[in-house]
Amino acid sequence: MKKILLFIAVFLIVLAIIFYAKTRIPTVITPPYNQVTASCDMSLWAHVYHGRFASAEDRLQVINPCLTVTGTIVGARAEADGDWHVQLEVDSKYRSLLNQANLDNQRGYLVLEPICSNYVSQRDTIEEGVCDGFSQQIFDIGLVSQRVTATGAYVIDMQHGWMELHPVTSIVPTQ
Repeated sequence: MKKILLFIAVFLIVLAIIFYAKTRIPTVITPPYNQVTASCDMSLWAHVYHGRFASAEDRLQVINPCLTVTGTIVGARAEADGDWHVQLEVDSKYRSLLNQANLDNQRGYLVLEPICSNYVSQRDTIEEGVCDGFSQQIFDIGLVSQRVTATGAYVIDMQHGWMELHPVTSIVPTQ
């Protein structure tokens, strides 16, 4: 009986040490960005409004669910739906991602749309409540003129016809 109680006591002490270590010692060390494999946060789709379309995925038809591109941010503006509308001059190897609507209506830039980042005044977005209690803070105006790596869903915006990364999971300055 003493051996069983001793075993239980040691077992509980070991569990306590493991629990303490897991809550106090960082277990994930983030490697430098160029060693990180980019991935997309699919939960962001819950915060993309759909307006007159049946779903967000109908308004933004997915071409590639997760794509990473590089380029230079040339402009940005806050939109009424709470998103940023960011224009990215993509590096030459990504020029094939642009369609005629990007060339004609976006001056040859790829659109990046970080979502729910600004004040929402657009009626359908307010009614859908997609930004309620959520704010994505991956972009600030200080990134204009900077070279970045951006990752997100590569889509065609069926309302406007141009290609975008929307929703965007990350925008990170690069060299």
